[in-house]
Amino acid sequence: MSRKFLTMVIAILVIAAVACTTTWTWGSLQVSSLRAIPSPEEFLGYSIGDNYKLTYYGKIVEYLKLIDALSDRVIVEEIGKTIGGKPLIAVIVSHPENLAKLDYYRDITRKLSDPRTTHPDDALHLSHIGKPIVYMIGGQHINEVDPPESTMQFVYELATRNDEKTLNILRNVIVVIVPSANPDGYDVYIDWYYNYTTKTPYVSARPPRWGPHPPYEIIFDWAALNLNETQIITENILYWRPQIVIDNHQTWYDDYRMYIPPMYYDPINPNIHPMMIHLMYLMGGYIGAVFETHGLSGYVREVPGFDLFAPLYTDVNMNLRNIVGMTWEIAGFTGADPIYISPNELASELTTYSLYNMRPWLGGWWTLKDQVKYRLTGWWALLEHVALNKHVYLYYTYMAAKEQVELGREEPPYAFIIPYNERDPAYLCEMINKLIKLGIEVRTLQGPFMYEGITYPAGTYVVLMDQPYRGLAKTLLEPQVIKTRQAFWDVTAWTYGYLWNAPVVAVDDKGIFSVGVSEPLAICTPPKGVVLSPATYAYVFNHTHTGIKLLNELLREGLKVQFYGGPPITVDGVLLEPGAIIVPVSNVRPINFTYMRSLAEKYGLTIYALNTTIKARVYEIPREPRIALYWPLRFSRQSADAYWISMILRNHNFSHDIITCENITKVDLSKYDVIIIPDESVSIIGAPPSPIKREIERIVTGVDYPIKNGIGIEGLEKLKKFAREGGTVVVLNRASGLAVIYNITPDIVLANPDMADVFLSGVILRAYVNTSHFLAYGIAPEIGVYALNSPYYIAPSTYVVAKYPDDPTKLWMSGYLEGAELLAGKSILLDVPYGKGRFIMFGFTPTYRAQSPGTYIFLFNAIYYSVAR
Repeated sequence: MSRKFLTMVIAILVIAAVACTTTWTWGSLQVSSLRAIPSPEEFLGYSIGDNYKLTYYGKIVEYLKLIDALSDRVIVEEIGKTIGGKPLIAVIVSHPENLAKLDYYRDITRKLSDPRTTHPDDALHLSHIGKPIVYMIGGQHINEVDPPESTMQFVYELATRNDEKTLNILRNVIVVIVPSANPDGYDVYIDWYYNYTTKTPYVSARPPRWGPHPPYEIIFDWAALNLNETQIITENILYWRPQIVIDNHQTWYDDYRMYIPPMYYDPINPNIHPMMIHLMYLMGGYIGAVFETHGLSGYVREVPGFDLFAPLYTDVNMNLRNIVGMTWEIAGFTGADPIYISPNELASELTTYSLYNMRPWLGGWWTLKDQVKYRLTGWWALLEHVALNKHVYLYYTYMAAKEQVELGREEPPYAFIIPYNERDPAYLCEMINKLIKLGIEVRTLQGPFMYEGITYPAGTYVVLMDQPYRGLAKTLLEPQVIKTRQAFWDVTAWTYGYLWNAPVVAVDDKGIFSVGVSEPLAICTPPKGVVLSPATYAYVFNHTHTGIKLLNELLREGLKVQFYGGPPITVDGVLLEPGAIIVPVSNVRPINFTYMRSLAEKYGLTIYALNTTIKARVYEIPREPRIALYWPLRFSRQSADAYWISMILRNHNFSHDIITCENITKVDLSKYDVIIIPDESVSIIGAPPSPIKREIERIVTGVDYPIKNGIGIEGLEKLKKFAREGGTVVVLNRASGLAVIYNITPDIVLANPDMADVFLSGVILRAYVNTSHFLAYGIAPEIGVYALNSPYYIAPSTYVVAKYPDDPTKLWMSGYLEGAELLAGKSILLDVPYGKGRFIMFGFTPTYRAQSPGTYIFLFNAIYYSVAR
């Protein structure tokens, strides 16, 4: 007997036993005796959307689980745990007969998602007997409260309504809802709302991106999968293979009331199949008609600036998988506070009748209950339409996948080859596993393949383009070539090979299809690490990402290590490159072969033996660096960058403390070796950056906010004193202007302080690196760096570690670039002496949203530099 059946029996018996009373109590749940399933209002004590009332995530889960227990139409599944340990849930809603055959219907959608295994005639049949799956996601941004709130009301209505329209939906559609993709952040926001903002002048303020939980930027992680939440939901989407994914969001209160399909405007990602857009038009017409019948105004289509371009976002990511993916934006104020919006607060295009805005909203009161009304009307309209046209979405998404496979065999590139990385195979496997988790098929060559004079041996990784997710694979692996500026919503470059500093070769030779390949890899596993032989002098390994993880474990155990500081040489048959990591056998405690072998196996590294003393220069790393990461107590890009940096440091075994604008003047900074100041920008991504001086001043003076913020002049003076006395201050991207704006480094010129005539809204540019410098150990002489509204400098050559090419035609690697002539030859990584210490100035973002691991090592080296001697 199933758990669900037993629970339902118990619930029915309890209801029958207390039918003579007004209510019955089950634990903390108050359930009306008049119906088996209490309404949200009966359960919560307030109505969904009431002013000043928000529901914590745990209560939402509790209510949805109650409906699961009392309804045969609803199943609540825990699909994983958030970073903070909360249950991440998916709510499955359909007719009981469908729920009893979920595996059967999932198998149909799996067959339709892969046209290589399904003939068109079979697909036509399957599209008539299958059930389309509509997948809904809410709450990616922490302050987007109406999707989780609306979910309670929506699931309740689906579970209790018995009108023909509802029953037709239940019979013909399977709905999967993730009420909140960011439960940790959602609860943080509700705490913030109740404690700091509701009924105050700060009601629109959002909380600092603070702590170990996902920040506002969970929305940008769908192509990188750095977070538990995006990994779990992506895995669940691949499990269900839905035809439609709705990502539910809130826009600003003074925007259109709701974006309905098709809500997008150019640029559109060129690898999205046109069928996806046509299907959006199809459903959008129906939804618009329903809004008309309900008298709802202010809905809009084709919103300028709202593109469908970057795969970092859920909607683009899904469309590249032949899933109709959409972001539904509804106007929202902060939390559950009502707001009156006068007509003159609305831009003229919002109140002007047009083809795409045929029923303008002219202002008035706007509440959370209004948001919920629009949300529920849209959801019901969508499901009604899909139920009436189920075969259309099943069959035509299949046809899109079919053509993607055919294009992969007919149009170059036919494949991407990813050569083996002998220096750090575990690091390359990290990249490969990202692709696999995204659903992209990665295989290995079973025999040699020659292309453009290079022979790639058996075992080389290859991504063939004749696969259903060709659009996603091509988008991530090719450079982004953009000739003209458009209304970009976000960044313009995301090429995996450049971000990971890993060679990726596009293959234009159809002969690749004649080479034997493996089945798609379930996981990339690096070869077992080895120590080649016992050493009498030292053990040595490469200065790589994985090597740094091992190095930090050694330092944490109190062992001393060294960096080789000379030119490349061969000792005992081992090539020592600048920065090679040396572990002397004679150490704090003797280092033996067995110990090093256990570490080699743990990290998948090759460790070499040296039996000859090294005569060249070495740097001692005597202990674990003491790191302080500055994290401002306000909502800003700087606090988001701090989150990503903290995560990167943890993932590479760096211990670190957090200092804030609140305690920077109180903490004894001398107990640290290095202080990291993250990126800062008030610029809107996709628009020209604002003057750097304005942004740097925010770090010092702070902004008007519920919490005191800004390090103040006192904090700035403490940073300068820290460096004068031997500390290292690392300033990243826009924050690097701190050293120039406040005249800390008078011999450095900020080349273009107003950022005039340049456009660096997320572009990968070529940089030339002085590989003999400590900061560049482990880095190639030529590398791609991520420029995001980034400054550039004119500085003495003795300070320069990395610079842009003198030839402006050699700068571009991927994305949209304006102003190459102004950037050419400028310095972007500086080692600037200051008293006994130094400022290390980055004119790019080495840790961009935790998506540019190829440049992480620059930051890691800056950390070690603070203790090297």
